[in-house]
Amino acid sequence: MTKQKTVITLVLCFLMASFVIQVLIEVHSSGQGGGAYAAGRRRSVTNAEKRREITRRLRQKQLEYERKRREAAKKRSQENSQLKNEREQGYKEFQERVAEKKNEFLSEKHALAVTDEQWKLIKAKLEKVRDLRNQPKSTAGLFLTSSSGSKGETVSGTSRNGPAWQWKVSWKDKPPSERTKAQKIADELMNLVDNENTTAEAFMRKMAALRKYRSEEDAEKRKRKKELSEAQKELRDILTVRQEAALVLMHWL
Repeated sequence: MTKQKTVITLVLCFLMASFVIQVLIEVHSSGQGGGAYAAGRRRSVTNAEKRREITRRLRQKQLEYERKRREAAKKRSQENSQLKNEREQGYKEFQERVAEKKNEFLSEKHALAVTDEQWKLIKAKLEKVRDLRNQPKSTAGLFLTSSSGSKGETVSGTSRNGPAWQWKVSWKDKPPSERTKAQKIADELMNLVDNENTTAEAFMRKMAALRKYRSEEDAEKRKRKKELSEAQKELRDILTVRQEAALVLMHWL
């Protein structure tokens, strides 16, 4: 009997121990599962934030791309508009030149009463005369003219007692790069004349240089005058007396 009680007691103890062990295992498993769940939740929150950040950055890039695309389109539109205006202006100027070319010598053609065939030959001679007339001429001469300044006022270093005077030059509005050598030297000599402290030696050097360049320009002028005379003779040779008289009236011959 005692032996049976002992066995029963041992079995009960074993069962209780098994139950306790099972409870402990379940509690431990439950604790591990809760941590995994919490970690998983934390990872889920972190991933959502990352996705939101990525979405935000992509949206920013998209907006920036759209802004740059609009700016580029606006710039292209402005450039195209400017190019269009330049083309229109260029075409307008071209049309004006064509119209001017078409109407060139129109009065001369009417005055000469010539056929189209005759006009082709005469027009070529007129163009040659015109080109020789339009070549640059020597404009290195200077002269004094009364200015609008009040009495006693100094203008260009001239008299302080009496009417004011100033130099007048025909090339005043020309940029230096377009002035002849004689004109540049004349400007320098004018400054020397206006300077009361200029030495005689400086005057002599500048006057010699101006005379030299004036002589060269005079030689070129005589050459152009000869060429113009020859061109006018060629024109007269193909005209009738009436036509020559008409062009003399129009200052061609």
